[in-house]
Amino acid sequence: MSIDLNPSADQRQILDAAQSLLNARFPVDRLRHAHPDSLAEIADFGALGLALPEAEGGSGFNLADEALLHVAFGRHLVSPSVLAGALATRVALALERRDLAQAIMAGQVKVSLALPTSEALHLLDAQEAALALLRDGPALTLLDLSGAALTPLASTDESLTLASAAPGTLATIGTSDSAPLFLVADLLLAANLLGIAEATRDMAVAYAGIRQQFGQPIGAFQAVKHHCANMAIAAEIAAAQLDMAALHVQENQPDAAFQVASARHLAHSAALGNARLNIQIHGGIGFSAECDAHLFLKRAHALAHVGAPPDLLAHKAPLTPFERS
Repeated sequence: MSIDLNPSADQRQILDAAQSLLNARFPVDRLRHAHPDSLAEIADFGALGLALPEAEGGSGFNLADEALLHVAFGRHLVSPSVLAGALATRVALALERRDLAQAIMAGQVKVSLALPTSEALHLLDAQEAALALLRDGPALTLLDLSGAALTPLASTDESLTLASAAPGTLATIGTSDSAPLFLVADLLLAANLLGIAEATRDMAVAYAGIRQQFGQPIGAFQAVKHHCANMAIAAEIAAAQLDMAALHVQENQPDAAFQVASARHLAHSAALGNARLNIQIHGGIGFSAECDAHLFLKRAHALAHVGAPPDLLAHKAPLTPFERS
């Protein structure tokens, strides 16, 4: 059976509109000023409920559309609170808290991503957040941040605030252990990582075309060509796998968990590998604060800590062709 993985007309329209918004309001160089992202415009765009049914207040698109949108968010290093909000909306609906889901989708309630550690919960971009989303084991938990005592921490990714909360000090709103929702969480995380891989590939190729050395662009040298080619291959492989995983989750295929685990593994590898090579291709300036290359590497590391990656070997590899349900 053949599957057309090219973006549909609807998907192109969504991505074109999103790209216009991101180019105008979320250029990567905004992060040099260390101001938190305002998510109101992203909420107005419908991003926090894009793949939810219209009957539940969503936009009625599908999961593949939403994954492509999160790739664009990853390319622009949009706050992980967007990912947290998209998932928290689903958790709230699973808990039959439709009022809360509507408030999150409308951008009235900001959600922080919570990272579990052995001693405390670390909260990413918790500034002005009312809730936190914790991905721990096979469950997603919504936590109430109102009245919580948070301790500011130094963040490796200085474009994101980081705070610590002692376990047990945050009230639990509810937990969902829905397997499909857990797959969506890993899929959208992989999409954000893929966006980093694609952005750093493009950044490296562009710089290799303008940086002159020995009277010619450094992109003319074989070693740099090989690095750029490897970055392109890594991003394309991860993109193809993300598309396949989104389709398998969307169509409720029996090997969806394997496909999502593969997508997260490949996107994680591509994001970190491409971000490192981008710095290397930029040479001395790539290690400086004046160059945005370091921002992608730091964000890739931050996202890589959002829950333990799925065990790829724990899933049975698919042996049958894709079948639509």
